[in-house]
Amino acid sequence: MSFSIKYKCIDYSDENDLVQVKYLYKKIFKVLDENKIMYWLSENHAGKPIGILAIDETINKCVGHFGTMAIQSIIGGEKVQGRNSMGFMVDGEYRGNRIATTISDLLFQNVFKDEACKYVIGFPNDVSYKMHLEHMGYRSVRDYNFVEINSNDKHKNIYTQKNVVDLTEHNVEIEHNTLNHDDDYLKWRYRDPKYLIYESDKRNLFITTEFNNKADILYWSTTVTEEELIDFACFIKKEISAERVCTWNTYKWMDDYPKEGRKYHFCINMNIYDDKYSDDIMKPWLFYMGDCELF
Repeated sequence: MSFSIKYKCIDYSDENDLVQVKYLYKKIFKVLDENKIMYWLSENHAGKPIGILAIDETINKCVGHFGTMAIQSIIGGEKVQGRNSMGFMVDGEYRGNRIATTISDLLFQNVFKDEACKYVIGFPNDVSYKMHLEHMGYRSVRDYNFVEINSNDKHKNIYTQKNVVDLTEHNVEIEHNTLNHDDDYLKWRYRDPKYLIYESDKRNLFITTEFNNKADILYWSTTVTEEELIDFACFIKKEISAERVCTWNTYKWMDDYPKEGRKYHFCINMNIYDDKYSDDIMKPWLFYMGDCELF
């Protein structure tokens, strides 16, 4: 097959580029809604998305893409700018021609031009995980699993459903590296009506969604105890008539919960031009299921 590949930075406001990215996304990941990727690759309070396209100039076709959304994290007690990588894909007909590694190299060159950006996180699937580690400069931090929360029949606390515009995080205790779950981030992240937001009588937040007759808890305040998490699981299971309640094993004490499904690989690519934060970045992270773009 004869082709000529051109690489360029994508303007995510350009509908001509977006049409091709959405088509490739739907083709490769077999999704029903190709617009899902743009929920993430849009400007937010932390900055604009940055991505690279690979175009076969002979037929003016998008054959590869790798993008990032702007995020802010708390690392070593400081607010640090970073990015979350997503939408890494190459058309199957063009694989084996170093398109993937070229897209990756160009992306990080552009991302780290901004000296304020210190890292890029990613959640590669099993297929691309090895490539992320061996050829794209990522380092493995931790794997996450779905775990089921075994809940009791009755809950003790009172939970009030909230609208996203009224969302306020009252209770924050930061002991690990984590995304900056401030009000701006939470309101942007959970702006889709499919996300259900609740506040307990202790003013703790819980955010959940329903999928395949189960409730997935995507976020909860850092002050929530294991007992309170189980109590909310009991509430939401009954509230939406779910068969079971699941989340990620965010904390180590959740590793003993029943596991199900695939692993989710959390890894980091750090700015090689600035190692000020390198030691702190590789310290333990607290990640919720909702911090991954897949949910």
